[in-house]
Amino acid sequence: MFSIAAINDTESGGKWEPLAPTKEAQEFHLSQTYHEGLLKLQAKDYGKARELLESVLKDPLISSAQ
Repeated sequence: MFSIAAINDTESGGKWEPLAPTKEAQEFHLSQTYHEGLLKLQAKDYGKARELLESVLKDPLISSAQ
């Protein structure tokens, strides 16, 4: 988890709010999941391959792409 605070911030009292992952981080995670799915497909682990590849397709980042 990451968060950003100004160096001179005296108001927050040490309370950190996590930042959402960037679009690039989400895309990287999806590409890793896709790659892992392809490796499972090559290894003839069809159940796990299907699960991984379907999770990529169902991700909001992909399903909302035009």
